[in-house]
Amino acid sequence: MKKLVAMLTLSFVLAIASSVSADIILSHTAVIDAMGMGGTEMVVTQKIKGEMDHTSVTSTGKGMMAGATQTAENIIISRMDKGVMWVLNPATKTYIEYPLATMKAMADAGEAQAESDSTADQEYNWTITIDTLAESTINGFACKGIKGVAEGVSLNPPGDRTRMTYEVWVGKDLPGNDELTKHYQRMSELTGQNAYSQGEMVSQILGKGEKQLRQLADAAEKLNGFPVRMEVTVATTVDLGKEMEGEAGDDSEATAMMEQVKALMKGQVGEDGLTTVVSLRSNMTKIEVVPVDAAVFDIPEGFTRGF
Repeated sequence: MKKLVAMLTLSFVLAIASSVSADIILSHTAVIDAMGMGGTEMVVTQKIKGEMDHTSVTSTGKGMMAGATQTAENIIISRMDKGVMWVLNPATKTYIEYPLATMKAMADAGEAQAESDSTADQEYNWTITIDTLAESTINGFACKGIKGVAEGVSLNPPGDRTRMTYEVWVGKDLPGNDELTKHYQRMSELTGQNAYSQGEMVSQILGKGEKQLRQLADAAEKLNGFPVRMEVTVATTVDLGKEMEGEAGDDSEATAMMEQVKALMKGQVGEDGLTTVVSLRSNMTKIEVVPVDAAVFDIPEGFTRGF
């Protein structure tokens, strides 16, 4: 479970880290809840200067994940001019380097695999609906939005249902709007990740549905703006607690945790028979067009490279 929360957190962080051609500071908040156990709350401050990006993420575990995650800070520095992304751990003064070209190759391979799995897997029938939402003020910004729903029904075993809901609001006239639009477009070109990429989250939980979520994300991207609010939820009738039993092995502590997870999930079954197994809610709360010190985009003195 620690690995799952870490991967979900990194997926979200990479989705909002990028580079553009103006000095901007963004403030985000986000909450990821996983399988009834709580999850992670994040406070994100993103500084952008030309082809450089510095994103600070303070994460706090909540619920059953409080002991696993606790409160920690990570920093992601994206350098398009150098073709690298550095993930820094201030607590240990170490960093890991990710070549952007490698990230793009991995994203392309993942997309190809998702397409292959979707073509080969004839055990689920999917229906997708996408509705345009009335323009509204979100977090103080004028926004337009969409709500997409992907409904899947299993043929084997028959009757199991999965629902993915994707609601996103994008700003119409944000400060630095053109630069922010280039922000996720350029990140997508270089790494395959952008402000709408959440397929990793779904595949980690369900092992399917990534292609369908990407269809919903593609519709949101066509709004041609930067996300101010995004909510992604996945609900299912599949007994994931039962499927996870094998992960515990002979570990009595892990077995006890799995029993707690199953009990929590059983208590969260909705009126429609579906249980929400993962949700992501993110909000952009503030945006400023102000000068940013170039020094923050370099690895701080005293940090060593980890592996």
